[in-house]
Amino acid sequence: MQGLTDRSRRPYRYANRLPFQVENFILNVKHEHPSWGARKIRERLLRRFSGIPSPAKSTIHAVLDRHGLVARRGRLRRRAPASCCSRVTLVRESLFVVGFTVYPAFCAKPKASVARGWDAACTP
Repeated sequence: MQGLTDRSRRPYRYANRLPFQVENFILNVKHEHPSWGARKIRERLLRRFSGIPSPAKSTIHAVLDRHGLVARRGRLRRRAPASCCSRVTLVRESLFVVGFTVYPAFCAKPKASVARGWDAACTP
């Protein structure tokens, strides 16, 4: 019956894992210099351990993130400003669009032009 029990799916070894000394060095440097990032720590690492292949800055950042030493910043999302043709409110009836030019049938005022006080957009 022991052959039917579930076994752990965890790998026995990690082939690409950083050496313990290198990971410890990364954490010690970050504790000594909290404002330093992965690039600067990598340069210090290259000088200290020249015999081993140096890890990439993304690997160093992953080590710092794993130990909670990196503050995650939110992504800045920039939006394009609204043009006069992107938001059009119909005042009376219909609106004809030819290419990118807006021709009002009766009177259509773009919201941007109303907000800026341009009454020239709506001429009877």
